[in-house]
Parts: sequence; structure tokens; C-alpha cells
Amino acid sequence: MDSNFFILISFLVFAYIFYKKIWPSVINVLDDYISAIQRRFNEIKISTKEHEKLEIINQRKLQNLQKEIELIKSESLKKIEFLKQKINEDMEYQYVNRQKSFQQATKRVKGQQRKALQSRCVDEIFEKIMQRIEKSSSLEDEYMVSVTEIIKDDVASIS
Repeated sequence: MDSNFFILISFLVFAYIFYKKIWPSVINVLDDYISAIQRRFNEIKISTKEHEKLEIINQRKLQNLQKEIELIKSESLKKIEFLKQKINEDMEYQYVNRQKSFQQATKRVKGQQRKALQSRCVDEIFEKIMQRIEKSSSLEDEYMVSVTEIIKDDVASIS
């Protein structure tokens, strides 16, 4: 027999053993590897979907937070404007009250000055009258002196 025939027989025996014993193991290894790749692909796909869902949820939350920030900002600006207006009103009220009290104090001082001036004028008039009466004394003059003293006392009690 020829050596080629033995090579052919050896090859066929090898192919048969390889097909029955080794090939199923190789197929199992390849199937396991394919299923592992498929599982990993599915996990990545699921993770990508979850990531997209989380991204959508986070975008909605971010939009809601931005709306809330804008609302708080507008409310704060309204409160600031209200407080500015309130402060301006209070300052205007205080200004008017201080102006009124200043005017009243000025009137009071002017009144006191007027009374003091009137009192001095009356005193000067009485002194002049007294000097005239002393220069010319008569019965009527004594009567006038007593009347002027009474008037002087009344004026002094008023001021």
C-alpha cells in the first residue's frame, strides 16, 4: 500500500476524531463567546437606554429648576421693588413730618420772639409813660400810674 493511502486514512481518522471530539468543544467555546458578546451587547444596549431615560429625566429636572429659579428671581425682584417703594414712601413721610415739625418749631420760635419783642415794647412804653407822669404829677396822673401798673401786671402775667 501506498504511503498516500495511509496519509489519507490518517487524515480521515484525524478529521473524524476532530469532528466528533474537538469540534463540539470548539463550537461550544465559540457559542459561549458569541453568547457572552451578545449578553454584553444587550447590557450596553439596556445601559444606553437607561442612560437616555436618565438624561431625559435630568433635562426635565433641569428645566423645572430653571423655571423655579426664574420664578424665585422674578418674585425677588418684585419684593425688592416693593421694598424700594416702601422705603421711598417712608422716607417721604419722614421728610414731610420733619419739615412740618421744623415749620412748627420755626413758628414757635418766631412767636416767642414776637412775644419777647412785644414785652420789651410794652416795658419801654410803660417806662416812657412813667417818666412823663413823674415829670408832671397831678391827681389824674396818679390815677394813670395805677392803671398803667395794673395793665403792666396783666401783660407780664400773659407773657
